[in-house]
Amino acid sequence: MERQKHNKAGESGFYHFYGVVEDRNDPKKLGRLRVRIFGKHTEDLSQLPTEHLPWAQIMLPLNATPNESPNVWDGQLVFGFFADGIEQQVPIITHQLAVNGESVKDAPGKKTVGFQDQRETHDVLLPDGSRANLGINTSINNHENGHEGKYPYIHSKQTESGHIMEHDDTPGKESVTIMHRSGSIIKMLEDGTIEISAKKDCNISADGNINISANGNINANASGNFKAKASRIDLN
Repeated sequence: MERQKHNKAGESGFYHFYGVVEDRNDPKKLGRLRVRIFGKHTEDLSQLPTEHLPWAQIMLPLNATPNESPNVWDGQLVFGFFADGIEQQVPIITHQLAVNGESVKDAPGKKTVGFQDQRETHDVLLPDGSRANLGINTSINNHENGHEGKYPYIHSKQTESGHIMEHDDTPGKESVTIMHRSGSIIKMLEDGTIEISAKKDCNISADGNINISANGNINANASGNFKAKASRIDLN
């Protein structure tokens, strides 16, 4: 009976927590996360394996799609509270904290400590050929000359495998960038120019017509051969 007196958040105090996401593979596909909580859970995986951590619900905005996959990945620092108050058995996640996309990691292949991403590291292949783990305030364009985004005008969303969607509102350098983890990029620059760069082939097809027009010149360059195949070719 005594336990029932403290089964609601706020009745005996508000119990919040900080923790690190270690598992997102919710078997019920409800968007729940397994979180290792600082001050409550040991970092020793031999004593408390990730699969024994409780599932935490995520508090979503009212306009969110129910049961959608959360935009949080393993190793992310999160904040929340316990819905059952002092019992501290029903964690609810309310926010993720800005830590620039980084988490402490063991040596490769050595996963003995909690409070970190238990997967292999997922880096991003940048346009200049280097690799990095981009954080929420790191611009793709910082790695390219002439288009340097600046904090706090960069609004980036990066998935766990390295796909990035970025809106850069840096005054005079406003741009939109979509980047695949391979390094293929679609960019809309500050003057309205659109750039498409593919790491492999770039294919365009349509069931109807494909029309290309320009008020200026149309330039075509190839290091190899240039081929045109059609039932009829008209040159005016």
